[in-house]
Amino acid sequence: MLTMDDEKSATSINVLTSLEELACGAQKTVHVRVVQDCKRCHSETTNQQLCTPCNGQGKRVLVRFNKTEDTLYQICDQCFGIGTQVEAAPACDTCQACGFEMREATAVCSIQPGMLPGDEVALETPSLNGAIHCKARLQLKPHSHFHWRAEQPYNLYMKAYLPLSDALLGFDFTVAGLDGQALRIKSIKDRIYHPGETIELKNVGLLNPLTKARGSLIVELCLNFPLTLEEFHKKNTMNTFSIKTGKTATWSE
Repeated sequence: MLTMDDEKSATSINVLTSLEELACGAQKTVHVRVVQDCKRCHSETTNQQLCTPCNGQGKRVLVRFNKTEDTLYQICDQCFGIGTQVEAAPACDTCQACGFEMREATAVCSIQPGMLPGDEVALETPSLNGAIHCKARLQLKPHSHFHWRAEQPYNLYMKAYLPLSDALLGFDFTVAGLDGQALRIKSIKDRIYHPGETIELKNVGLLNPLTKARGSLIVELCLNFPLTLEEFHKKNTMNTFSIKTGKTATWSE
């Protein structure tokens, strides 16, 4: 919940967002609490009457000079120059006579493609007939397999854990992209991969609003080594035979 001191105050709140929402855009609904003028106090009519001490003039005679016919006035200390006085109203049960009340409202946060974590978005509040002076600061939620780095904000990063046999004989697997499409990650034929090597898939990251192009997905290869050679031979008998004989090997993901 957001608490605002008044409608003219500039305030910001954190709104959780996902990489999918940053990539494709989204509208999120958030609940805020705002301080506004008490409807009951400002709707009740007040009884105004003429200020008796100054006779409605808003000023009172301080000094009168008979010889020069000049008069020095001072502002009336009862009506403060207004000329009328307001009859005291009974205490308001809604705002406890403070003149303000706390109200809850629903605000809409519009996330556009190309926005990044840390960006601020103006909130719109249809229930309050317009926008309040409040912004939402986008805060990134953890993703199941993609990572985001501020130094390369439009790229995505992930780690792929492969068995040693895949690093030696090849691999071919898919992962769901931010738009739901399957991204294919495949090894180059007859190439052996080492731990820490990366594969780049271009134009599948976040949108750069300046270049109108998307960033890349950088896949870091991490190898799961067997504890013993015996364990490796048991799980990869055909693969081991293929390495020794030079024949084409087959493997499953």
